[in-house]
Amino acid sequence: KNALLAANLPRSLMNTQQRVQQVLDEMPEQPLLAVHPGIHHACAQLALALLHNQALALAHSSWQGCLEASQQLLDDGTCVGLELRYPHRPLCAHGAFPRNVRD
Repeated sequence: KNALLAANLPRSLMNTQQRVQQVLDEMPEQPLLAVHPGIHHACAQLALALLHNQALALAHSSWQGCLEASQQLLDDGTCVGLELRYPHRPLCAHGAFPRNVRD
């Protein structure tokens, strides 16, 4: 069962699984003190990536032209934040978007 599970896990999750097993072997009384930071970082990166993808999907579909999404990245590619902006779009007197602003 473990071999089948390991065959379907991405490399980063396999490394995390090995690290967790190592920590459980070395200090079973308090494993989260050693394991939590690495797992937290990986989960935060995954959550930010998923949120960014959802924002981009909105920005390219129903909110096209009304929503801009961008990531704030460190030099090593680590995402440290997302920025969602609703750019100011001036309206004409009758309440519609001017053609040159909307397009």
